[in-house]
Amino acid sequence: MAQAKFMKLQISDFWKGLLITIGTAIGTALIKYLDSGQFPATWGDWKMILFPALSAGIIYILKNLITNTKGKLLKKEKDD
Repeated sequence: MAQAKFMKLQISDFWKGLLITIGTAIGTALIKYLDSGQFPATWGDWKMILFPALSAGIIYILKNLITNTKGKLLKKEKDD
């Protein structure tokens, strides 16, 4: 699948960002669960898991927004 041009996003960028967000949340919860032996039960516990996961997804989307089709940061496409 082709990458989006500089300062543009494709719908696949959203889905990949969502996958990173969900994967980070599940991985964090699993590590926390295995480490403590207790499943996160309170909003405070889940907040510690979900906020970093949401941050990872947002950073992924921002990275895609500021890279061009060649993967170069902050570089516009060359007109060929």
